[in-house]
Amino acid sequence: MAGDPRALLRQAEQSLQKASSGWSFFGGREEKYEAAADQFIAAANAFRMQDRGKEAGEAFEKAASVQRQQLNEPDDEASTLVNAFKAYRKDDPESAVRCVEKVIAHYCSKGYFNRAAKQKEQLSNLFEVELHDNARAAAACEDAARWHEADNSEFSANKAWEKAADFLALEGKDYYKAISLYEKVALAFSREEKTRLLVKPYLLKAGICYLCTGDAVGYNKAIDRYIGKPEKDTGKIFYRYPVDGTEKQWLKSLREAVEEVNVDKFSAARKLIVSLNDRHITLLNRIQASLESKVEDFS
Repeated sequence: MAGDPRALLRQAEQSLQKASSGWSFFGGREEKYEAAADQFIAAANAFRMQDRGKEAGEAFEKAASVQRQQLNEPDDEASTLVNAFKAYRKDDPESAVRCVEKVIAHYCSKGYFNRAAKQKEQLSNLFEVELHDNARAAAACEDAARWHEADNSEFSANKAWEKAADFLALEGKDYYKAISLYEKVALAFSREEKTRLLVKPYLLKAGICYLCTGDAVGYNKAIDRYIGKPEKDTGKIFYRYPVDGTEKQWLKSLREAVEEVNVDKFSAARKLIVSLNDRHITLLNRIQASLESKVEDFS
């Protein structure tokens, strides 16, 4: 069992003070700093066992400071700051952000882009869950996507681009950027037979975002691309595996309902697709609320 965290913390502070002052008659100074760092970590873990996340995070940060300043061990510091991030997350999320940003900077300086990207994804999740900040979550996912690309991890990059688009769509301030990211991923997945089934969901998400913009012309042009209709001038087909079947009818029905400002028709059309996640539903609810508002204005 872990000891009393306060007692362990006092012990660590005393060890650090002894290592930092006077002569070291009984052992090297480096060993004493290592002992102090270990004691701070022990105190942090004892705090965590008592669900005292903020105090645990502070103790981990003290250990990380010793590892950086006295021991010159940046890799150990990064590992300890990851634990500080986990400890702070629920009780003090902004401190968790501060800690993991240091870790990310360290990984980037070393060229560990895959590790940095994974930490950015953790950070994005914190922004979503603890801080309910879709804009910061989107930005973190965009960073993660770029770093996955730098590490030649295309599939991971595409999933991060998707999440960035999801957050941008929920934020509701830049639907066109969300659309461009969904289309980017759809194009990437349409290049290979083995990922053909992944194309359709991204085009459906992009279509919903177009409806959110109120851009009827843009939506109509996009739908033509998504369902595989060749361009008039070039005959080009954008997606090798376009939207078809029920989903194709769904996009068309939604378009008709919006053009007609018909709430009942829109409500019926959205039920054609049942495999919608909460983010899809949130966006569709926005569109339906906008239609209802227009109907009220007309009446």
